[in-house]
Amino acid sequence: MPSGHLRQALRRLRKQPWFFAATTLALALGVGAVTIGFSVVQTLVLRPLPLSEPDALVVLSEIDGSGRSRGGSFAALEAWQSETQSFLGVAGYRLHDLNLTSQDRPAALMAASVTGGFFELLRQKVSLGRLFAVEEANAGSPVVVLSHRFWRSRFGERESAVGETISLANRDHTIIGVLPSDFRFLEHVPDVVLPLSSRPRVSEAALRSNLPIVIARLRQGAELSHADSVARRSIEDLSSQFPQQRLGWTASVESLHSRWMGDTGRPALLLFAAVVMLLLVACNSGAGLVLARGIRRKQEIAIRGALGATNGDIAKGFVAEAAVFTLASSLAGLTFAYIGLDALVSLIPPEVIGLVPGGSSGFRVDLLGAGFAVAISGLTTLLCCGSPLLGLSRSPLTAVLSSAGTSTAGGDYRGRAALMVGQVALSVVLLVSGGLLLKGYWIAEHTQTGFDAQNLMSLWIGLPESRYEDAASRGALYERVTQELYALPQVEAATAVDLLPSHEDQQLAPFAAPNAQTADTGQWPQAAARMIADSYFAAMRVPLLQGRAFDSRDSSDGPPVVIVSSSLANSYFAGEAIGSRIQLLDSSSTPMMAQIVGVVADVRVPLQRGSTDVVYRPIRQAPPDMVYFVVRTDHVEDVAASARQILWNLDPMQPIDGPWMADSLMAERLAIHRFSSSIVSAFAVAALSLAGLGVYGVIWSFVSSRRREIGIRLAVGASPGKIVRLVLAKGLALVAGGLVTGVASAMVLSSALEPYLLGVSRFDSAAYLGVVIVVLSIAVLASAIPARYAASLNPISTLRLD
Repeated sequence: MPSGHLRQALRRLRKQPWFFAATTLALALGVGAVTIGFSVVQTLVLRPLPLSEPDALVVLSEIDGSGRSRGGSFAALEAWQSETQSFLGVAGYRLHDLNLTSQDRPAALMAASVTGGFFELLRQKVSLGRLFAVEEANAGSPVVVLSHRFWRSRFGERESAVGETISLANRDHTIIGVLPSDFRFLEHVPDVVLPLSSRPRVSEAALRSNLPIVIARLRQGAELSHADSVARRSIEDLSSQFPQQRLGWTASVESLHSRWMGDTGRPALLLFAAVVMLLLVACNSGAGLVLARGIRRKQEIAIRGALGATNGDIAKGFVAEAAVFTLASSLAGLTFAYIGLDALVSLIPPEVIGLVPGGSSGFRVDLLGAGFAVAISGLTTLLCCGSPLLGLSRSPLTAVLSSAGTSTAGGDYRGRAALMVGQVALSVVLLVSGGLLLKGYWIAEHTQTGFDAQNLMSLWIGLPESRYEDAASRGALYERVTQELYALPQVEAATAVDLLPSHEDQQLAPFAAPNAQTADTGQWPQAAARMIADSYFAAMRVPLLQGRAFDSRDSSDGPPVVIVSSSLANSYFAGEAIGSRIQLLDSSSTPMMAQIVGVVADVRVPLQRGSTDVVYRPIRQAPPDMVYFVVRTDHVEDVAASARQILWNLDPMQPIDGPWMADSLMAERLAIHRFSSSIVSAFAVAALSLAGLGVYGVIWSFVSSRRREIGIRLAVGASPGKIVRLVLAKGLALVAGGLVTGVASAMVLSSALEPYLLGVSRFDSAAYLGVVIVVLSIAVLASAIPARYAASLNPISTLRLD
């Protein structure tokens, strides 16, 4: 492009700095936003997993008769391993806590137990030593592979650590290798990895779902759908062998990438949809501003043509202007993207950052996304800059010159009006989405939990079977630690429970009244089951509504007793639960009859879906092998240190993990939803601002194109108030079209938001009504300035000018 055209374009735009700045800012906002959104999606959703040929890796799951995913069993693992035509290999993976008992002070480690062939499936190598041999894996030999992080922290990166022994759960294990520093599987980086015997035989014991994750590598050319049908057939064959235990069971297959990212991909795609809408709104806004300028430039172009300028010369001038706009908006947009991406990453919840290899440094501005945004904005600018050329070759000079101040520019006005309707519609979709997400988050954040989470600290221990074989020894330890914790001067209350209320994976237990209509336990309703110490409700500040709390009467030798939540008592015992008996299916799958001695208030935590039915059992009658000690205190670090010393005085080999604060745990559960709602809402506000600018531009264009008509109306006696109402009515009529289109679109598109609405209906009338009021208010404000200008026109001067 000749430099002369660029210089002329820059001179013209320098004479209109506000127009140039507003148009560049609108386009830059779209370029920057879509670049940020695409960069996040590329990192979280599209970037390949840091594994060899990750697209061939899949996750296999068993699905029980009620449709719930059950992970995998050893029997299923054996069945799938036999399907060699579809799978190159199949292996199981189990994450669990393990006590390190060979150091001065015991420690709780994150351990992974894997079946034979696991590392071969991932095509993983070691940075030091070797991996498990097939024989070692099948036999569950006492060997261990360390993570690089654990090797560095515990052994100072000594190469001589390979060959040494460490005691894990009071059993010596030989260190045979160290994994690379970048090793991770799903979102976890275990401290140690041990072999897990797959027990390759089909039996009732092998049917238990002991493998949360089963992975496989597809053979080259194998389709996911075919692998799914093969996996289903294997489990259906297994179900036919064990109809009582596996009635109606089937299987599913999904890509490892989907499992790795979990629910993180949806918020990322939601973010990308929001920024694409914002890009469209920004382009619409920039197009509207350029089109408004084009109305005035048609006369300039016609005069230049009459003076001898060719259509090619005129077109080059407009291309030069479009190039200036594109360059300026691209530079500003990419600058905004670099700054904005760092700010956005700082808002992403840590649990999501942890899924990205390299953490926060793994987020980079994606050039493909930036190129896409620049191309869209550049094309928009080029089309809009060149719009005044359309039709000029067919319009005589006199017709163009006589159109000044009249309505002959109606085609331009109608084009801008159509763009504005689209802007408003897209803004409404974003506003409704942001409003629904924010309302859902607000409701979840203000959920009445039923307990007091402030100053509530928890510590976790897991007892090894080798030293705590019987229930009595476990119960005695829990009671002694709880008593000594309560005796600390900084402690207001102390208790023990097997699972915290905020724990995502609640243990469900089927239950029924004695006169249940069916003896089939598979059809019994289910409630969350918890083992608690006597002081649990007092420590948690959960109100006791009826009956009594657990006490010394509820010993291991006493009759089984339970306390139930208010919702369960009202639903199944008509509010008369005290003294009634309830059948409960315990962990041994044997129905147990217990008497209800108390009813407590319901406990509901953020994001909890479904019922609040809970059955509480005294920890003395069924001591689990792991518990949380819960302490109410405002001296967290001091009490945590004292708790460790109390436990080590009782058992020097027992580690304790924590502390965690209850309010922080609940806040973490809401983090991804807070992130999604905040970002979408921010984009919605930006889109609304651009839409308001678009309304202002269109109404100003309407006033400019109807100056003659407005002057005549004023000359024949129309009042300024009537002119104001005329202009405002025009603006509201246009906005109403965008509102109708946007609300209808939002009702359809909001179905994608349902997993994140947290108890809010996607047709929530308050959210839609609020959006309508906000948009109409913005439309009135944006139309007010052109309306006042129209009302202040001098009819004589206007008619003389025209």
